[in-house]
Amino acid sequence: MKRIARLILVPALFLLSLPLKTLAQTDPDLTFLGLLTDRDGNSLGKETLHVRLQLYPKTSQTPLFASERDAVTDENGWFQLLVEDLLSCGDGTDFPREITLDLTLVGTKKTTFLAEGEEFQLRYSLVFQGGSENQNPFITRLDGVRLTEHAESELFVCKDEYPFGWVTGGFVWTDRSTVRKQAVKDLQEWIRPQTEGDGVNRGLKGGFPGGSYKKQN
Repeated sequence: MKRIARLILVPALFLLSLPLKTLAQTDPDLTFLGLLTDRDGNSLGKETLHVRLQLYPKTSQTPLFASERDAVTDENGWFQLLVEDLLSCGDGTDFPREITLDLTLVGTKKTTFLAEGEEFQLRYSLVFQGGSENQNPFITRLDGVRLTEHAESELFVCKDEYPFGWVTGGFVWTDRSTVRKQAVKDLQEWIRPQTEGDGVNRGLKGGFPGGSYKKQN
């Protein structure tokens, strides 16, 4: 079974993109993107921290996937985690319909918002209501609040409307790297839009204003 994780530093946000084919044809990747800020909402760029990521079934503490490493946010405070072939993780049995995602940030000597060794944890629940094949995950926070969603024929994304402590983000669930790369750029604008006059600037690529994906060439 593939169990591959990569920590990538790109300007982006939390997103999720949906399986475009059946499980027999391909396994989708799960991307988590987060924006790290201080308590006043100022981004924490070039922040060094240790990251632990675990995915495990709702009914078990045995991880389907586990990875940890040191990381540095980009100059704007963004960081990204990619779990490839998520549905191939585990012991080869049927993939569970409900899993828990635990992301733990651990302070290092160079971390400014956490003391060395201090931990901060984010937790989300992912539920595949009709099974894992061709289904959009139902994603909620630890407190039961459902993330805001946007779906297209080749894309399912969701974002957290409120900061989770120091982190605001979303998910992408897709089996196409080209779709994921563009969604990351657009979701960055969706998570943290910049105001211009009386309107909202969603970025050159459009973002997801009003739940509608409007890509500008």
